[in-house]
Amino acid sequence: MLPVPAKKVAMPTKSSHTVPVGVQEALIAINSLSKDQQLELVGKVWENLAPESPSPDWHRALIEQRLADAENSASHADTWENVEKRIRARL
Repeated sequence: MLPVPAKKVAMPTKSSHTVPVGVQEALIAINSLSKDQQLELVGKVWENLAPESPSPDWHRALIEQRLADAENSASHADTWENVEKRIRARL
């Protein structure tokens, strides 16, 4: 991987909290990554945090309900072309 020039990072100058030096250094390093690398890093951070933050049971229940609703209303679905025509007709 070729080194990427560091981008300037705006650090808060006035806030109710201070950003630790290690966090500031991390932000500078993160901003030097490409967008793809930043997204990969976010994924790794999320994977690291996820076991510590399990979703509550109501999340699963809500998702299951929404999936069931979507399956039950599939017969009411329409194509994008038809939806677009209706929207354009209103304009």
